[in-house]
Amino acid sequence: FQFWRPVFSSWRRPPRSPPRERTRLGRGRHTGRGRGGRRRRGRYHRPRPGHTAACMEKPLRRDRPSTWPSPSGAGTERGEALLRVLEQALRQTGRRSFLVLTHKGPDPDALGACVGLAGGLAQLLEADFRVATSGRIFRAENLAMVRELGLFFDELGNVDAARFAGGLLVDSQPGFGHTQIPTGLPLLAVIDHHRGSEDRCLSAGVRHRDVRDGVGSTSAIVWEYLQGLGVPLDTRMATALFCGVRYDTGDLSQNVSALDEQAYFELFRQA
Repeated sequence: FQFWRPVFSSWRRPPRSPPRERTRLGRGRHTGRGRGGRRRRGRYHRPRPGHTAACMEKPLRRDRPSTWPSPSGAGTERGEALLRVLEQALRQTGRRSFLVLTHKGPDPDALGACVGLAGGLAQLLEADFRVATSGRIFRAENLAMVRELGLFFDELGNVDAARFAGGLLVDSQPGFGHTQIPTGLPLLAVIDHHRGSEDRCLSAGVRHRDVRDGVGSTSAIVWEYLQGLGVPLDTRMATALFCGVRYDTGDLSQNVSALDEQAYFELFRQA
C-alpha cells in the first residue's frame, strides 16, 4: 500500500465539462440528441411537421394474422355488432380498458364465459379486458378449474370504475339479486342464457343484449361469437369454455340445444 500511495496521490480526476443546457426537447442541447448523435424522444418531444394528432391515434382493431381461421357461422353478425359497440365506447371515452363481470360466486359457466370473452376480444381490439368477480368460489370442481387453468381475477370491490370505457356482463343480467354493477360504470353488453327482463337492460343503458333462454350455457354463446369472428382458441380458453358447457348442461343431459352440442364437441377437441 505504501508503494502505490504516491501513484494514487498523484492521480487527479480530469475536470468535468460544464453541464449542457437542457431544453424541452430532451437530453441534448437544442436538438434533443443524446450520446452518439442519436435522437432521444423526451416526454416533451414535439412531433415532426405534418405529424398531426389524428396520425398518432392508435387503431381500434388489431391486425388480423393470415393464419387465423376465416369468420364463419351464425355468430359473425352478433360478434360484429358487439365490436361496433365497443369501438364506439373507445372513441367516446378515450380509455383503453373494459371490465368483464358476472354474478357473485361464479360457477364454471360464468368463469368460462368470462375467460373466453375477455381473451377473444383482447385479440381483436387494441384494448385491455379485465375480469372482476365478487364472492368466494365454492365447490371442488370450481376450485379445481381455477387452480388447474391458472385463472386470476380482480376483486370487484377494489375496482376503479373510472378507469374503464365500459363493462360487459355475462351469465347474468342487470337487476338480478346476485349481480353487482360498480357505480359509474356504463354497462355496454349483456350475454346470458337465463330468462330476464329486457326493460331492465334498456333502463341500464345496455347497447348490446343477447339473451337466449333456449340455450343451456352462456359459454356456448360466447364460443359462437368467437367462431363467428374467426378467433383462434388456445388450450386454456377452450378448456374454460368446455367446462362451462359441460357444467351447465350436465354433460349434455339437461337443457341442451344444438348450439350446446356443437360447442361441446368442438371445444373437447381443442381442450
